[in-house]
Amino acid sequence: MVLALTIDQADASGEVVISIILVHSALAHVLFDSGATHCFISSQFISMHDISCDTVHWGWTITTRNRVMSYNKVYTRCPVVICGREFITNFLMINNCDFDIIQGMDWLSWYFGFLTNQYLNFLGKAELLMK
Repeated sequence: MVLALTIDQADASGEVVISIILVHSALAHVLFDSGATHCFISSQFISMHDISCDTVHWGWTITTRNRVMSYNKVYTRCPVVICGREFITNFLMINNCDFDIIQGMDWLSWYFGFLTNQYLNFLGKAELLMK
């Protein structure tokens, strides 16, 4: 399930990490979601930055509080820069999202890192994610 939080709700909650990072060389509002197993990119961000996505034969369904949505577009091998470090991320495209990016946390384990509060930790070195 993808939470349908607005940026203001996420910022006020204190329970999630939000930040601004570089995605495809553009500034993006991101929600770091420790419960998400995938990474998502909004269709609005894709359109605004002229990003081309691939259509896949398999799709996925996302359930929110209000509805069920089906998608089949992906953006693979996207460069993402966090705290001056570049990562390669694969995104599933979604519509109607207040965030440009919802960054699932499974990808970070590939880079031996984790998030705590507003800090990104790599092998014992913590770096503050700025809001």
